[in-house]
Amino acid sequence: MIAIVAHWTSEDYEVKTALLAIREVHGEYTGENIANVVYPVLKGYNIHDRFGYFVGDNATNNDTSVEWLNQLLRDDGYDGFEPDQRRLHCFAHEMQIAIKGLLFGPKVKELEEYPAMMGVTDDEKHEYARKKWKSFGAVGKLHNVVKYIRGSPQRREGYSIISEELQRTAQKKLKVPVIDNDTRWGSVMDMVEYALENRIHLEMYWRDIDELEEDRLKEQDWIDLNAVIYH
Repeated sequence: MIAIVAHWTSEDYEVKTALLAIREVHGEYTGENIANVVYPVLKGYNIHDRFGYFVGDNATNNDTSVEWLNQLLRDDGYDGFEPDQRRLHCFAHEMQIAIKGLLFGPKVKELEEYPAMMGVTDDEKHEYARKKWKSFGAVGKLHNVVKYIRGSPQRREGYSIISEELQRTAQKKLKVPVIDNDTRWGSVMDMVEYALENRIHLEMYWRDIDELEEDRLKEQDWIDLNAVIYH
């Protein structure tokens, strides 16, 4: 799924933003497939020949999607544009990369990539990634815990059941933990803030789960998480 959002300046010089569409990308997320989804939406709003700038994260498929948009315009008889001059990178994504680099080092991209490809099971890839994340201390262990909770509907339901008594005590609804990701600005901080605010809840959940034994946060880990937010 991709969301297509337009930003423009009105005749009164007011900045406007609108969600144009949410569409499913069929097949792989290649630049060609993305462009084949975006272009009909632009045509539907009759703005395809007034294309300004394309803003997306740093993925190379976003680079090639702009090239394909240019080609689709030319195929329809329009002049097209210079793709390199119309491609802008999302500042929030750039900032997220910088923050994760500070927290985890320059090789953070390797965390979810298993070095071997042939004859490797999904369980082996999962265990490799879990150990890699754990090696990065408190934030890495928290990532593993949250990823485990969000890994299936049954686990999320189990987490919600644990929360029922705490919800009545706190008189507020407790949500499923937020997990960090590569594109959402501030997602690491959101995950850490959630954990600090719901420490009792998380500790009640993981105490009886053997799979989380190595990732349970100890007192020093909580101190380290607090330092991420307040130092």
